[in-house]
Order: sequence, then C-alpha cells, then structure tokens
Amino acid sequence: MSCHVTIGDFNLFNGYITVGHDLRMGDCNVVMPSVNLSGGVTVGDGNLFGVGSVVLQGLSVGSGVRLGAGSVLMRRAVDGALYVGNPAIKMKV
Repeated sequence: MSCHVTIGDFNLFNGYITVGHDLRMGDCNVVMPSVNLSGGVTVGDGNLFGVGSVVLQGLSVGSGVRLGAGSVLMRRAVDGALYVGNPAIKMKV
C-alpha cells in the first residue's frame, strides 16, 4: 500500500494486490488476488474486484459494482453495474 490511503470497514483484501496513493475506499468491498487499484482511485461500498482486474489512475467506482477477472477499467463505473473485458465495458444483466 502506498501513502494517503483511506479504507472503510469490513473490506476483504486477498494477496498480491497493489494499492496506489490516495485511494479512498468505502465499506464491504472484496478485492480478489492480483488486483491493481491505481493512484487516486475512489471506491464506494459493496464492490467486487475480480482476480487480476485493474482500475486505472484517478477513476471513480460507484457502489455495488462487479469488475470481472482480468478486466481493465478505463472509465468511471456506475452503481450496480457489471464490467468485463479489456477495456472493461458495462454489461447488460
């Protein structure tokens, strides 16, 4: 973990993750192995970050977002959405 990181309550971090500077994370998130949360990322509550997923610098992830394994998020993620792929796209569910 880097500097100026703020993490809420009841978050689960698995091994081999990278957390960049100035991360702000809410509550009840699950971060699977090998996830990369780049610098300046803001994360809401109740999200799931799949194995090996990446959130690029300065992005915002809403609440209830699911990011599929190996996905690379290049844009802001809206509440309750599922994103998959590289680049990650919002799926209809």
